[in-house]
Amino acid sequence: MSQMRNILRSGLVIGLILFAASGEAIEKNKGGFQSTKLGFIQQTYSGITSKSFAQGSPGLGLELTLDSGNSVFRYFFKSRFTMSQGEQSFLNAGTAFTSKYKFSQFAPELGLSFFPIPRREKGVNIFLWGTGTISYNNLELKTLPSPTSLKSKEQAFGYGYGGGIGIELIIAPGKKGSRYLAYAELGFRHEQADLVNTKFEISGMTYSVGVGF
Repeated sequence: MSQMRNILRSGLVIGLILFAASGEAIEKNKGGFQSTKLGFIQQTYSGITSKSFAQGSPGLGLELTLDSGNSVFRYFFKSRFTMSQGEQSFLNAGTAFTSKYKFSQFAPELGLSFFPIPRREKGVNIFLWGTGTISYNNLELKTLPSPTSLKSKEQAFGYGYGGGIGIELIIAPGKKGSRYLAYAELGFRHEQADLVNTKFEISGMTYSVGVGF
């Protein structure tokens, strides 16, 4: 029994020391500077055939990110705009048909980044991120079957979530305490919207690269 108490006490002491050390590291670290990032993004779609853009072309676009916080946990607001056009199958009352399409999406996101090693003010930093998304989606179909209740043009709000890993290279000091940097992110986003009379998936791997200041 006494041995168990000693183990618990030792664990508590070690935990307090680690907590104090991490707090001191965050306090001393200067990686809590704010960043504004602008980048290019590509999304490779995946999902169920005819109920997603898995057969279509990748989405290409731009993203703008504003982040703040300390050197370990940072919250961010991101806006993504992507476009895709191609040809694939869709469903009309359960029957597949093929059409050329144009798709665009505007997606604001709120998220949290975690730096396992406290963010430094120069050099390389690696982080994990997660986000929640609300999107506005626009889809145009060139060819519709007959008869059909589908629309050639429609808009719908969507929602979803995502997560992934990122890396940034702090290059030089910027204005007002910021830093010039380059970054890259790899992630997966799962989203859906009411398009083509179904819960249409807008999911897939995302890749982004850009600069910050």
